[in-house]
Amino acid sequence: MANRNAQHVLGQITEPLKKKEGFRHLWLGDSGMGKTYANRILLAYIKKHKLTDLIFTTDEKNKWEQQYAGTPRINPNHLRDNPPSGKEDKTHVVFRGVAATGDTANAIDYGNLAEMGWEISRYKPCSIVFNIDELSDATNGFQHFESDSVASLYRKGRAVNISIIAGTQMPQELPRAVFALSDTIVVFRMSGREVAYLVKYHIAVEEDIEIIQNLKVGEFRFFRKSFPRDTNVYKF
Repeated sequence: MANRNAQHVLGQITEPLKKKEGFRHLWLGDSGMGKTYANRILLAYIKKHKLTDLIFTTDEKNKWEQQYAGTPRINPNHLRDNPPSGKEDKTHVVFRGVAATGDTANAIDYGNLAEMGWEISRYKPCSIVFNIDELSDATNGFQHFESDSVASLYRKGRAVNISIIAGTQMPQELPRAVFALSDTIVVFRMSGREVAYLVKYHIAVEEDIEIIQNLKVGEFRFFRKSFPRDTNVYKF
């Protein structure tokens, strides 16, 4: 099956922003299959078209390399004490957490991060995108969020123009609400066990399993809630 150019997917993911509503987007796939690369393209699209006022990214994976372009801070408290200044990017903050210091005491508190979003929204209505690089870090590993604040952000943030972009290679650890509330889901190559999980919850169908298992690096399937099943294979 030939790859189709995926540029139009970016507009479909961010379409709710045109109505001043938040969106929910989920990247799924094994490590190294292209989630981060695609996510950077999505964020660049959002910034290029000025679709949001603020982007908060969590990026704790690599001590040596920041995966996303933005102003680095350790965690939300560090940002509160040290807001961006001078030539620092004031629209995109990248929280490095443990990766910044090697100290687990500096890990990102996702409840605290969600509260920051609500604080900003109450102070000044604006559009905020939360880019959570590994969503399982915000869960307890048993299909529940660690914090009620994060759960509330998923359920109610849309109405105040708070969007969530999230990725994981472990869909079985995510709360069921994540799948129910995601407007769009992109699936890169995954193992049969994980794909079967998506079929169980009606994200994909049986015919998708073999295709998803055999996707090459960078290739993905695109699922959009309340739209006909898209059988194309895409690549940026």
